[in-house]
Amino acid sequence: MATVTEFKCLHCGAAVSAREIKDGWCDCGKKIPYSVQSEAKKLGALAVQPSDDYDEPTPGSGRKLLLCGLAFLSVLATAAAFILKGG
Repeated sequence: MATVTEFKCLHCGAAVSAREIKDGWCDCGKKIPYSVQSEAKKLGALAVQPSDDYDEPTPGSGRKLLLCGLAFLSVLATAAAFILKGG
């Protein structure tokens, strides 16, 4: 795995400086993943305050998605059964 000082932007491929990692933005205008900022903080390279942890899922978000998906499938199955029954 590349170290934080060797990080290249996932979008444009440019080498990203420690300052850009701290700011959270590459020169190309794309957001640097919070995981890279977090790794830099762990290594003591930066003092990073997370401002937008877009790539970190919130706890329980998978459960909500699962329940919504099951509810949707239930409605879909009910509608299919109604149509097949000749309703």
